[in-house]
Amino acid sequence: MRLNVVIKPPSEVDTGRDTPSRMLSRLTAAVTSLEDAGVTAVVLAPAEPDSVATFEPLTLAGALARATSTIGLIAADSALFGHPYNTARRLATLDHLTSGRSGWLVVPAADPAAEARYGLVVGDASARIARATEFAEVVRALWECWEPGAEVPDKTKGDYQDDTRVHPIEHRSTHYTVRGPLDVPRCPQGKPVVVQAVQAPDELPLACRFAEVVVPWCISESDFAEAVARVRSEAVQAGRDPAELVVLPAVGVLAGLDGFAVGAGADMPQRLGELVRHSSADGVTLVGDGTLDWVERLTDEVLPELRGLLTPLRPGATLADNLGLSRAAELDRSAA
Repeated sequence: MRLNVVIKPPSEVDTGRDTPSRMLSRLTAAVTSLEDAGVTAVVLAPAEPDSVATFEPLTLAGALARATSTIGLIAADSALFGHPYNTARRLATLDHLTSGRSGWLVVPAADPAAEARYGLVVGDASARIARATEFAEVVRALWECWEPGAEVPDKTKGDYQDDTRVHPIEHRSTHYTVRGPLDVPRCPQGKPVVVQAVQAPDELPLACRFAEVVVPWCISESDFAEAVARVRSEAVQAGRDPAELVVLPAVGVLAGLDGFAVGAGADMPQRLGELVRHSSADGVTLVGDGTLDWVERLTDEVLPELRGLLTPLRPGATLADNLGLSRAAELDRSAA
């Protein structure tokens, strides 16, 4: 099974005990430990509303790219605030920095504090989802505007790209007008892996329309299979093959083997494996308070018990490869 782990960037409380540079060193050590333990990807979550985080997730992922080689780096970034062109180019850059191990955790949530900071009133739930949907449409179109093989650097001729294979997107709609094309070459894995956590019913249609990895929240063992079934059913409603989605339900872990929301005790890893096998899930996403103390305890106490259940990561593989996504037609390995 696949296993993702959620980490929250250190807050002002954490950095009050340490300098940012030492905190980055500790973060790097934690993520490399997760990589050594066989974790598929680390999810760098957004800061809590009204809190101050030392590191922005996407920039932090870029810093972690240099110290890792197989683990995926999934960075949270808003689909409401900012501009989709900048989001597309920053995430495409991250994919190049990681040699195809990047992912985008789509954040369609808003709160009054964020609206005040950005000077943008998003509106009600319907308006929020509509804006996030268009944002995701633009980002995806920009990633796809470079055809495979469009990057053809030729020092003799001074050419960098085949202009006939790079296309403007000419997007004009309610919230955005974007001509394109993207000024970053095609990603090593075609495009970053799109991930969305589903914590509210109105977020599920958006996730099943755009995401490749869907993370429904589970509060109990009985909810585990039901959450997976809801995602697969919604994918059908969205006109997608439900089997093409990777579903990694979020499971709460408080501390050690006795802290799983789906059970407790020494046999819990095996029970977790059974839940995955019997639910058509592809694995799990472990969620706790996201602090470095939690990650370090997870690495010491929990992950060794789970290792035998994990799908091995392949050296040199992309995140899409390690997640089992079908992207053969999208990958451009000609420059490898």
